[in-house]
Amino acid sequence: MAKTKIECFEEELTKTGVTNEKLQEYEKLLKRAGNDWSRIQHCYITAYWLPVERLEESIKLIEFGIARYGSEPGYAVHAYDMLGMIYERAGCYQKAYEIYTSIFPNHIGGYRGSYPWCLLNMKMHTDGFRYSEKLEAYFELCLSENEFSRSALNNQFMLAVADYIIADHYDDEKRRNNAYDDIFEMLEPGFKGALFDILKKHGHEEQLKLTKECRIFLDGIKR
Repeated sequence: MAKTKIECFEEELTKTGVTNEKLQEYEKLLKRAGNDWSRIQHCYITAYWLPVERLEESIKLIEFGIARYGSEPGYAVHAYDMLGMIYERAGCYQKAYEIYTSIFPNHIGGYRGSYPWCLLNMKMHTDGFRYSEKLEAYFELCLSENEFSRSALNNQFMLAVADYIIADHYDDEKRRNNAYDDIFEMLEPGFKGALFDILKKHGHEEQLKLTKECRIFLDGIKR
């Protein structure tokens, strides 16, 4: 299927760079993309395509989208969510944490959907995989999510790592050992998550995404 003019331009953006001149041209093309929701989606998805070493350009593109098309709160939330993911991918965990928490700033109980998982992950990174009351609060919030949302492999793994950190803090040997076993069972090459068969039917293979910081932490923990 032939690519549209806007798709060709977005492909060019990812190759040649995001400049002010290119953004002016992009804005003209986005007028054909439908409503502001469609336009801001174009901006943040294209920003995510940019290589991780071009972080500043990704931010520039998302901020452009928010400034032009983010007047509706729901539109901006998704753009900021993607911005958090871009910071996270670049290893800028504190910035990612600030972005994620800015989406629903009032109280921890206001988080819904995937937000508790990304916050739990960011909190472990910003705290250097050490115990904190905030980490425990996020852990409890994740446990309150329904069973389906806790079943994906990365969610299971994050929960086990947080459980280990909390158990170690309270010197709860049995709980710590159980969490340790869960962690290293998931690290086995042939391990399949609870949703493996369902996801496979949709062409998605589950696999753990471990950062270098997480690997360093795992190398140092003891049963």
